[in-house]
Amino acid sequence: MKNRPAQIEQQIQLIEARMQELELYASVRPDDSAFDSSAPFCYDTMSFLEWLQWVMFPKTRELIARQLPLPTVCEIHPLAEEEFKLLTQETDILLDEILALDKLFNVSH
Repeated sequence: MKNRPAQIEQQIQLIEARMQELELYASVRPDDSAFDSSAPFCYDTMSFLEWLQWVMFPKTRELIARQLPLPTVCEIHPLAEEEFKLLTQETDILLDEILALDKLFNVSH
């Protein structure tokens, strides 16, 4: 996929815009200690949405900017489905956008 990095960046922007629209986008960065987690998705120190915003998206953008290889497997949609069950906002479109991001990352070998 020739434009894969650009497509991934565009999908991240769509997800961020949807998070902002749903008021799920944090305006305050978590404490530095939250980033020291050794748990997957920093599950023990931040919410899934915080992890997306403050860990996954910045790391992905750094890889794109430095023209480094992007992951070829991403399966965050199932976790998003579980996490979003607790939310009062209508998250169907956000979930669709996260699934689209997974698909952009997942490359057949």
